[in-house]
Amino acid sequence: MSHKDLNVGTFNLLNLVSQGLPYYERDGYDKDTYKKKINWIAKQIDRMGVDVVGFQEVFHEAALRDVLAKTERLKDAHVKVAAANGKLPRVAIASNYPILESEVFEEFPSQLQMEGQDIPIRDFSRPILKSMLKINEELTFCVYVVHLKSKRPLFEGKESRKDPVALAKGQVRALIRRGAEAAALREILMKD
Repeated sequence: MSHKDLNVGTFNLLNLVSQGLPYYERDGYDKDTYKKKINWIAKQIDRMGVDVVGFQEVFHEAALRDVLAKTERLKDAHVKVAAANGKLPRVAIASNYPILESEVFEEFPSQLQMEGQDIPIRDFSRPILKSMLKINEELTFCVYVVHLKSKRPLFEGKESRKDPVALAKGQVRALIRRGAEAAALREILMKD
């Protein structure tokens, strides 16, 4: 396969959790739901026709490997998950090409300053994964897999999710975090 045939994609797995394990204060997937989710994702990956894919919302590497085992295109893929802990969603990469090395960015590269105003956010809500892939003897390929903070409101303390003012504040907090993460990502990319 030449580098001209390289197909790259991205896929948000919407809480890929191993069977029976809880997440976000929810019960885990039962056997039937887990099987349906795994099979559906595997079919979508094959429909995408990718050789390399970045994933968002991976809780457990074992669940991702269950998915890949069901695919035609990526069943023997090289896999790396960024700072997997089973408690929070992470990003991952699956590649038909060897992963030479990977780096995980959990903290911002420097303190963010915006016109003298300190932004008190120092880390990514979901660590960023950088992987170097060996396409052939002459070509390596750098891939970043990123999942910035969503628009989902960030509530503090005992704020009620039903309070419209608390909701507005939570949306602003999420927007600020997402913006700070985007600025930190830009710094990482510009230094690379």
